[in-house]
Amino acid sequence: MANLLLAVPYGLGAGGVDAALNNCVAIHYASRHMNWLHCMRGIGASAAGQCAMVVVSGDVVQANPEFAPSRWVYAVAGILGVACVEEAMVPLWNLLTLVDRLDVFSGRAVRWVDAIIACAAVEAALVLFVTLYGGLAHAEYRDPASGAYVDVALGAVGLLLLAAFVLLMLVMRSLLAAIAQHDKLEVVI
Repeated sequence: MANLLLAVPYGLGAGGVDAALNNCVAIHYASRHMNWLHCMRGIGASAAGQCAMVVVSGDVVQANPEFAPSRWVYAVAGILGVACVEEAMVPLWNLLTLVDRLDVFSGRAVRWVDAIIACAAVEAALVLFVTLYGGLAHAEYRDPASGAYVDVALGAVGLLLLAAFVLLMLVMRSLLAAIAQHDKLEVVI
């Protein structure tokens, strides 16, 4: 309870420092400096989260020693999963830049959509791996009376959501490619 109470002044103080730093950079430097500042903050925040996964996996093993052989499997899968999401932000940023320049239908957007599809496919492979590994490697620790396969069901839902996202991105890619091809044909005609 004390942590929750102390979180409020800590959050207000951190927000105030962040706002002051943003204001200082906005007044004295170009916008690219602000972009780099926020980029580095994002990298630091995500790296801290990935380091925390390793620490939390150690805490889980300490509480449940029977999961010790799986500690690094889950930690590496979690780090790779977060890295896939972060990697997908780069092509998404480039797509938004093309939209901002009104250049999204020129055909250059297709490669960025392909990169997002690749990141989502790798993420789906990780979810499938973790779901199967968790369902098979820890089957002897399950209590059938307690809803034994909730994690497998959640993994299946995650896979379905990722599959729907990939299909949506494939439709978007096809539309962008068709529009780009139409524009090229129109120039030729």
